[in-house]
Amino acid sequence: MHTTKVTNISSASDGRFVVSAATHVKLYDAKMRCIIAIDTKETLGVSDTISSLSWHAESRKVVIGTEGNQVWEISSEDGSNLRTKDALVIAPSASPMAISANPNGTTYATVGDDGFLKIWDAFNHDEHSSFDLVMPSRACAFSPDGNLLAVGFGKEVKDSAKTINGRLVIIDVNDSSSYRIIAERRDSRRHGREIHWHSSGDRLAVGTDKIFVYALKAETNPAIQIDVSLIATIDITSPAIHFDFSTDGKYLRVNSESNELLWVEADSAIRIKEPSFMKDTEWESQTC
Repeated sequence: MHTTKVTNISSASDGRFVVSAATHVKLYDAKMRCIIAIDTKETLGVSDTISSLSWHAESRKVVIGTEGNQVWEISSEDGSNLRTKDALVIAPSASPMAISANPNGTTYATVGDDGFLKIWDAFNHDEHSSFDLVMPSRACAFSPDGNLLAVGFGKEVKDSAKTINGRLVIIDVNDSSSYRIIAERRDSRRHGREIHWHSSGDRLAVGTDKIFVYALKAETNPAIQIDVSLIATIDITSPAIHFDFSTDGKYLRVNSESNELLWVEADSAIRIKEPSFMKDTEWESQTC
């Protein structure tokens, strides 16, 4: 157990999962037995609270972001720093970042208030490529095949005319020499906080002060343009910080800033008020 609140969870298909809380990371097996506990203050010398986490189980790598605006890549076997001595990314203090690991395990993406999307090499631990987004962003997520990246724009306080809170774009990141925005929507006036794809690749959920569920349809293969249509708008009492799709894509479970755990029908936005109704539901991920 943790003595402080759990901030992030990332799971593997075999039931194992990694949890972060304050300055600790713990890896559990499918029976919820702790396999390893990592104190980032001791192993990395980092006292800042962990704010984001992404785990690639196959390559045994955990990427963590801290409230000190650093990104560290550590081993899920012993907690050691995979860059030997320093952080992967050290950003200005005014630039909180979001992280998403590519499902193929070769790269991961970061976005922040500096207005840049950066793709990092998971093996050389260096910047692979970058794309000028022009405006700040605090949410990003790779598609299941790793060829697309969804990015949500904005931040709490809009301090520039360039900032368009609530804007969602989908970027083709398959070719690092020519990243292209191939879809765009804006259904909210609040900044993006969380983005989650369904494993089918044809459904996407975006969290701001509400949750917006979209259907995606590629007009060509590979995609030159994607049609993004709004399926449902889910009203919640406070902004969503984590959510998961059910395996069949019919349901979402949601954690909100007001410490709620909610269940919702993804297509109709109808709240499931009886938790027992969801007891046998299989979930694609374990982030709530």
